[in-house]
Amino acid sequence: MDNFWFLLVLSLVVIVAIWVARRATLARHQVEREAHSEIQLLRAKLTDITTRLGWLDAAMESAGEMILVVDREMKIQLSNQAAQAHFGEPQAGMSLLSYTRSLALESLISEMLESPGAEGCKRVVIIGDRPYRVIACDRSESVGLSLGDLTEITRLNRARQDMVANLSHELRTPLTSLKLLSDTLHSPAGESPKVALDLVGKIGDEVDALEQIAQEMLDLSAIESGRLALRLVDERLQDILQEPLKRVAEQARRRNIELVQRFPSDLTVLADRDQASRAVLNILH
Repeated sequence: MDNFWFLLVLSLVVIVAIWVARRATLARHQVEREAHSEIQLLRAKLTDITTRLGWLDAAMESAGEMILVVDREMKIQLSNQAAQAHFGEPQAGMSLLSYTRSLALESLISEMLESPGAEGCKRVVIIGDRPYRVIACDRSESVGLSLGDLTEITRLNRARQDMVANLSHELRTPLTSLKLLSDTLHSPAGESPKVALDLVGKIGDEVDALEQIAQEMLDLSAIESGRLALRLVDERLQDILQEPLKRVAEQARRRNIELVQRFPSDLTVLADRDQASRAVLNILH
């Protein structure tokens, strides 16, 4: 009888042990499955982050503008090749001021950091002797900076302003002359056929001058909009000069100016014929 109870208890213990082991195995498998899923998810996220970092790195290095990233203490954390080509490679823990030597740039970042809610700003800053368009973006733990050199744009804008000012000034001369010639033509002096013919010729000259100024303004507009395309081919210099010389021949005759061509008839140049002829006309006019 004692053996029976002993075997019964032993059997129950074995059954409980097997059940516990089974539960432990199932629990372990569940944990392993969950861990595997988490690992796969983390790997996917890591791959995505790595890919995005690669895109960001490629974008930074291919950007023509200088890009800097500084922390809240204005220490350089990141710089692209364009920035390093200009300022050099930053040392570890180097400050923005030490790296760029620009108080204006440091002041801009200080203003951003001291203004809660200011996510970004744009400003023109002089670094050295060159103007830069600075775009700053505040991203909680860091500030990103993009610096675009405006030197060439500034030079082109100044050249454009000078050209427009010169053209505006040049407009006054033919307009004033046309007014005087028109008044003279309508006066008693204009009743003389000889005088009238001379006045008409001079009016024609002034109209040509106005046409030339208008063409120059159209050329300027085409250059600014990028619509002025050059087709460079071998052209005879004689063919390029023929049209502008023909257009100014009458004016030269009336002013007793002799136009002389001295170059080999077979001389060729690489040029856009229409644009080259127009340039020669601008010089002769």
